[in-house]
Amino acid sequence: MASRIDLGWLAAGWRRGIGRARRGLAALGGGGRRLIRGGRDAIAQGARRLVRAAGERWRRLSDGRRRFFRHLTTNLLIGLVIAVALHHFHDSPLLHPLDDAALDWAMRMYRGTAPPAGARPTAFIDIDEASWRDWGEPLLTPRDRLAALVRHAADGGAAAIVLDMDLSRPGGAGDVALATALAAWLPDAAGAAPALPPLILARTFRLPPPDGPGSLPAERATPFDDLAARAPGIHWGAPLFQQDADGRVRRWNLWTATCGTDGRPVARASIQLLVAGLLDGDAAQRAALADALDDAVPADCAPAAAGSAHGRDAGHGGGQAQGSAGGHQAPADLKLPLGERTVQLRPQATTQRVVYQIPWHLAAGESRPTLGRDGRPVPVLAVRPAAAVAGATDPASAAWLKGHVVIIGASFQEARDS
Repeated sequence: MASRIDLGWLAAGWRRGIGRARRGLAALGGGGRRLIRGGRDAIAQGARRLVRAAGERWRRLSDGRRRFFRHLTTNLLIGLVIAVALHHFHDSPLLHPLDDAALDWAMRMYRGTAPPAGARPTAFIDIDEASWRDWGEPLLTPRDRLAALVRHAADGGAAAIVLDMDLSRPGGAGDVALATALAAWLPDAAGAAPALPPLILARTFRLPPPDGPGSLPAERATPFDDLAARAPGIHWGAPLFQQDADGRVRRWNLWTATCGTDGRPVARASIQLLVAGLLDGDAAQRAALADALDDAVPADCAPAAAGSAHGRDAGHGGGQAQGSAGGHQAPADLKLPLGERTVQLRPQATTQRVVYQIPWHLAAGESRPTLGRDGRPVPVLAVRPAAAVAGATDPASAAWLKGHVVIIGASFQEARDS
């Protein structure tokens, strides 16, 4: 009996346990389902919020992108219109002040920076105020002094010599001394040219009367024309430049159409172009340059041939701008190779611009940049007073000019022949 009672109690307990377990599992299942439903709803709600945020961001990005491309297109169109206008009107006088102001600013920024590789150093033998007073303040620079300066540059092994002085006015007894110095460039009896650097002399011009008919500027004869004509190493260059209304020189003439001393038209290359051709160009390039300049001059010096394409310039008696006459012009796109550069013989106003980089007057603590020559630094521009150089007798004192383009000129205030 006791065993049956115990078994019944155990069975009842087992049933109660099973029931509680079922109820617990049911409650757990309901909680799990509620938890799953809550998680699913939260995930769905978060996903919907994420999609809405992504859509809003995409709309904002799309609006910004549309605005960006709209502004980009507008700016490109405006820039294209400005570029076309500048290309079409780049030589308009209205734009020159803007070009000049921009380049003046750029020159101040690049003042004193090193020149490109391969540049040649330049030496300026300056007939300055002190030299002129030391020589007795002559009306014209004594030609015997110029002869001494030319010999000094030649003895120093200059790459080229430029005598930037007006030689058209007779210089008295000093002309004999200068002619003797120039005679060193004459070929010998066998016709062989001496081993001397090229010598460039400055040709000066006589402008036509301002109230007369237009004509080419006439070259002034000098006492040295015959001698120079017989010396292949002596060349005549045009030293003309253009002076702006503010008194500054910002542009130079690449060449000048003139009426030669023999009455025939001739195109004189600028001194700068001559130096580049003689030092950088080969024989074929120099011949091509000479032919191109010959083709650019008018048929004669008459007023009708001079045309109206000339503009007044300054420098050594004035001159004219690049030659054109009677429909006989160098092609507008004429380009010639000269060494490693290409020369445009019909440059526009912007390409005639002189971009000054090396300072003439040094500020306190400032120095000029240097070039590497023979394993040592050499100033890109060396300046010495003419009075000290002209009195030098020791050939070794000219060694500072080796490999330089030597310019003999004047900076004193009352210079009348420079």
